[in-house]
Amino acid sequence: MKAISQQELYSDVPAVPVLQYNIVIGAMLDSVLAARQPQPLTIKFSGDEPLWTVPSLDRFQAFEMNDAFKRCGLDLRGLQSKTEQDDSSQEVTSPFGAASPAGQPPAQPSAGSQPLAAPSDWEFYTRDEDWGHTCFAQTHHGTVMVGFMGSPGKNLVGFVSSLFTGDTRATWHVDDKPAYVSDGGESDYFGWHEFGQLPTELLEQMSTGKELAVTGAKGERIAVSLRGASSSILKFKECFEKP
Repeated sequence: MKAISQQELYSDVPAVPVLQYNIVIGAMLDSVLAARQPQPLTIKFSGDEPLWTVPSLDRFQAFEMNDAFKRCGLDLRGLQSKTEQDDSSQEVTSPFGAASPAGQPPAQPSAGSQPLAAPSDWEFYTRDEDWGHTCFAQTHHGTVMVGFMGSPGKNLVGFVSSLFTGDTRATWHVDDKPAYVSDGGESDYFGWHEFGQLPTELLEQMSTGKELAVTGAKGERIAVSLRGASSSILKFKECFEKP
């Protein structure tokens, strides 16, 4: 690649198969459009502390930092939507109903009340995207996020962040139930990998299952617990299947 003027960048693309060609073009665009590499930064403190110099980042370190920021942005968007939804639906602050009068202990649940639901890391929320009202159900395992998204009348889409690279094929599997294979690629909009061709039967399996595993063609694998996930999955199904 070379700059032939202040406004033009020239590149000679080698003759390669279509898939490799797409990878080459993507890498070129990432190189041109990615955030610039941070330069050395000198920090001055009050008192007799000497100057600190934070060294510049090499290209790989800059890529890692930008990728971490992108994952953080995804997480924050999901948390913001969930918080807004929780605030709008919350009616009381006491776990047992209305607040108790001052000086009196909170009322205990009656014998016929429902037991507390099992704790779960799965969360459900909705958001209005460019293509319309969209439902989400997701969970985290370390830095990896696994979940599902869908809009009424559209196909179910599974997504995984921070695990795969490039186009891939993955197997979605709940316990010892039948597995489903789906082709996926990185989403330009969200930044995670999206997988179509997933049936709604997978959601049924998750509602009563213990563990969901997603395994890539190159051996990448993530397994997330389904303990207590039935509530979020049910809300997602109702939202996704709404006429």
